[in-house]
Amino acid sequence: MQVTFVSGWSGLPCLYPRIASKTDFIVPFFSHTKDEVVSTLHNGGDLLIAWSTGAHLALDQLSLIGDKYSYIIIIAPFIDFTSSVPVRVIKRMRSRLLREPQTTVSDFWTLCGGTQQCPSLSDPQIECLAAGLDLLMNSQIRLPLTGGHNVTLVQCLNDQVVLPAAFNAVSAALKQATVFNSPSPHMLPEHELIRIVSDVCGTTLL
Repeated sequence: MQVTFVSGWSGLPCLYPRIASKTDFIVPFFSHTKDEVVSTLHNGGDLLIAWSTGAHLALDQLSLIGDKYSYIIIIAPFIDFTSSVPVRVIKRMRSRLLREPQTTVSDFWTLCGGTQQCPSLSDPQIECLAAGLDLLMNSQIRLPLTGGHNVTLVQCLNDQVVLPAAFNAVSAALKQATVFNSPSPHMLPEHELIRIVSDVCGTTLL
């Protein structure tokens, strides 16, 4: 099975090692530029999983890529990130990232529900992550959204990053999609994410 996983901001492979070993694992603004992410999304395949910032980028391309996948799982999506996190907070995070990169990312992972510590980051990687925060301050998906017949939207019920109103705005804009609620934080545990994939697709793909 051809599975593409488009991760979130600073969503490094170490957060989902089993999934990373079995998928085309894309980290926007870290391993791939925005244009490279979009190009990868258009490749198609059996299953697309997109989480957080990856979900935002996938939704923005949905009208063009929806029919290229048998299944699409969109986790913790948002139309406009600033509807959950104010611009002033993102700006502070960006400034701190440039001074204390590993600590900034580790603290963000903790907010997301993770327990890992961020590995050492190179200067180019830090600059890429800063560019990702720039996108989150300015990017808003154009409405209306089209498609959704093969889309499952996953709401993380203990999410402290993407608020319920932000998720609800996506589900309201994509009425054909199926909504799946998970009792998880923003960063779903890997075993929970694998379970959701099995439930949605009816088979163990990972």
